[in-house]
Amino acid sequence: VRVSGDGFRMSGLTIDTPPKVGISLYNCKNAIIESCKFTGGVKSYIIGNTGYFAIRIYTGGNHLVNGNQFFPDALGGMLVNCIFTVATTHSVFSNNVATHPYEKLLYVYGDYNLITGNSVKGNENTIPGTTQAGTMTSVYRVIGSYNTIAGNFSDYCSAGVTIQDGVANNIVGNTFNRCGQLGIAVFPNSGYADIVTGK
Repeated sequence: VRVSGDGFRMSGLTIDTPPKVGISLYNCKNAIIESCKFTGGVKSYIIGNTGYFAIRIYTGGNHLVNGNQFFPDALGGMLVNCIFTVATTHSVFSNNVATHPYEKLLYVYGDYNLITGNSVKGNENTIPGTTQAGTMTSVYRVIGSYNTIAGNFSDYCSAGVTIQDGVANNIVGNTFNRCGQLGIAVFPNSGYADIVTGK
């Protein structure tokens, strides 16, 4: 599904094993994606092959992504990144639940976003195509400023939240159990923001 108009709403639908992206919001505002189910993905993890998304948001903002579920399909296909955004502002990502993603529930490039009440359960067994259990990366990654990451949960994941190239981000009241590496990591001046904005 590709959306380039403002005010789009999708509620209560199931997106089953899309070829690469379940829904793409392109340069629009005020979308609501809620109470949907996204299943499927690739069966083996390949380093650098991060482009399999349930939801991809490119520019725009003021979106609500709430109460969605992300999980493997019956054949073991797993999402790489559940939600991926580029230059997205003033949006809310809340109460979403992911089971066994390869990498992230949320990969957010942008400012003034709220990430709250989300939950990720990593794979306790070895991930297909790898020698690692859990997830391959942090499950909440934010590249930007003035974002709030509050009241989120992860279990059996490589890391909880990673902040890169931003200022004045607020991380509070999260629970990150059984992290393989770090609970919270902050990397200023890592270069990611310059790559995204073309500087």
